[in-house]
Amino acid sequence: MKTFNLIVLVGIIVFTSCSKEDDVSHGKKYPVPIIQENFNFYKSAELYSDAQRMRSESYSDVFEIEKVERVGNRLDVTVSYKGNCEINKFDVIWDGIIMESWPVQTRIMIKRSTSNCDSYGEIKKEILSIDLVELIGDTVLVEGAIFHVSNASKTPDEANADTIITH
Repeated sequence: MKTFNLIVLVGIIVFTSCSKEDDVSHGKKYPVPIIQENFNFYKSAELYSDAQRMRSESYSDVFEIEKVERVGNRLDVTVSYKGNCEINKFDVIWDGIIMESWPVQTRIMIKRSTSNCDSYGEIKKEILSIDLVELIGDTVLVEGAIFHVSNASKTPDEANADTIITH
C-alpha cells in the first residue's frame, strides 16, 4: 500500500511540474497579453507592482506621454519617442485594482521596449487608443473612473508626475 501511495504522489508531482505556464519571467507567472493595434494590454497586479517598483530608463526604454484624453469609453494616450527602431513595442499594464473612492480610481502603467535603434531619428508620435470597456469590462466603472497613467521610463518626482485623467 505504501508503494502505491508513493507512486501516486510521484505521479502527481511530475504531472503538476510539467504543466504549462502562461508567460514566465524571472520565475514569475505573467498573463498572456491582449494584443491591440500598437500595444499589448496586460491585466496583472504583480506585473504592475514590478513595473511601479522598477520604473526607470533601465526598465523601460525612454518615451514621453504627451497627452492623455478621454474620448467616450476610450483613453487616447499620445506618446512620443526618438529614434528608428527595428522593434518598438508598448505595453499597457493595468493592475486590475479599483480604488473604492468616489469617483472610483484605477492605475495604468505604460512601458516601452525596443531593439536595434538609432538615436538620430526624428521624434515620432503615436496614439495608444485603449478601449476601456473592451479591456476593463465594466461600462459603469469606466464612465465614472479616474485613471492614473504612469510612464514606466520615468521615476516619479515633481518633474515627472503621473497623468491623472477624469471623464
